[in-house]
Amino acid sequence: MHAGARAGGTDIRLAAGPLGGGCRRGGILIAGFAHIYKGVTAGFRRWFSASPWAMLWIDPVSRFGLIARGLLFLPVGCFVVYAAITLKADQARGLEGALLWVQELAFGRLLLGIAGIGLVAFGVYSVIETFVCRVGFGAGTAGPD
Repeated sequence: MHAGARAGGTDIRLAAGPLGGGCRRGGILIAGFAHIYKGVTAGFRRWFSASPWAMLWIDPVSRFGLIARGLLFLPVGCFVVYAAITLKADQARGLEGALLWVQELAFGRLLLGIAGIGLVAFGVYSVIETFVCRVGFGAGTAGPD
């Protein structure tokens, strides 16, 4: 049996080592930053087809929801990357662990309340997206045959 493998194949280390595993798992961080960027720059607007009146309330709800979700991804991604780099799997935390970590901070309960409202806003954004998002067939794309 070679190093990095156990009987039953339950512990097989990646050829890329901890850095490679951490980079792949860094996708959570990338997703978090992408949501924040999309919220800050209102990148969703170019796909939305809604009246100017509707966009008056769609825009802030969507921005807040995207930024809140992105901010929740960041601690999860940091915990996972840290665990991968240090090879301490017990340090990896999911969303629940990240929320518990936030709760322990000063003003943690306030931050959790804001995060909860933000996740509700993201849910509203997702529902709005189903009704006003344009998919394909825009300028420069081929229509159906």
